[in-house]
Amino acid sequence: MILIPKYSILGAAVATLIAEFMVCYLRTREIDRIFPNYKIFSGQQKVYIYPALLAFLVAGGIKYLNSRTGILTENVFIEFILIGIIYKITYVGWLIWKKEYFTYKVLEILKSKLP
Repeated sequence: MILIPKYSILGAAVATLIAEFMVCYLRTREIDRIFPNYKIFSGQQKVYIYPALLAFLVAGGIKYLNSRTGILTENVFIEFILIGIIYKITYVGWLIWKKEYFTYKVLEILKSKLP
């Protein structure tokens, strides 16, 4: 409320960013309290960081190419949806390729639900 009157949209963006960092920090502390043996930033968790970076680069690259060429779409909303889908496919594809434990558990549950 302090930043928005003076800085308008930029103030709202900064305030949202600060709020999201606070939520992330508080959730991380809560996870440490509930699961004391689970370390979020340990070497085992790289399996989640790498696909996120890869998906970000792929989606960002496609967004950049689309902004230069307009080959994907001129409609910003459709572009947003397509980039989100590309991001998710890249991220989940990496986790499946690396045979990540929780991803395979979810796939097993989904397979058991299918007729």
